[in-house]
Amino acid sequence: MGVLLLVLLLLLVVLSVLVLLMLLQTLLHCSRVDMAILGANRRLHGGHRHAAAADGAIPE
Repeated sequence: MGVLLLVLLLLLVVLSVLVLLMLLQTLLHCSRVDMAILGANRRLHGGHRHAAAADGAIPE
């Protein structure tokens, strides 16, 4: 009986680790896609940011 519980506990731990790794992989993939989109957006708009003016006006 004790061996069966040990095997079930080990199986539960392995499955939990696999689920956590899949979630982590999904999160990393999403952040890579976000970074790619931000990089493309930055290249599209000239690759630099405009400094905001002190009075809030949009600089030309």
